[in-house]
Amino acid sequence: MSRHRLVPSAALVTLALALGACGPNPESGTWIFTNGEVITNTCNVDEADIAEGNFTLLNNENGSFTIDPEDGTDPFLCTLDGADFICPERLQESTTNFGTTVDLRVEASGFFDSDVFASGRQEATLSCTGDGCGVIAAGLGLDFPCTSVVNFNASFKN
Repeated sequence: MSRHRLVPSAALVTLALALGACGPNPESGTWIFTNGEVITNTCNVDEADIAEGNFTLLNNENGSFTIDPEDGTDPFLCTLDGADFICPERLQESTTNFGTTVDLRVEASGFFDSDVFASGRQEATLSCTGDGCGVIAAGLGLDFPCTSVVNFNASFKN
């Protein structure tokens, strides 16, 4: 009995890699972010206070894309796995006054229905460190950390 070692050809490897990367290919350009149903809101945030509007998506063509929120905060990187995406937790805003720091961290995940439409969930967590956290929490009527989880849709504009 002879033994044969199977060595995949370059064409077969290329096909396998292409099949593994199947899924929508999000368009680069301006997108519109629209909030949907609020799932959780322990931060006493009015739904109208959660930002909606335009953002820029840059498809990096390597299984990732970069989002510029167009709100003065830093752009951030998201990864694609087929149609699914995840934008890992990032520090969106930090405010320090009188030795007390309040941080807003945000993460998002979802999927692309097509090259021009996505839906998902965004989770924002507000935390506080320092001696003034009790006063701030009482003033805002919340307990730290608090969380707001919102469904969203995004569609390509141009």
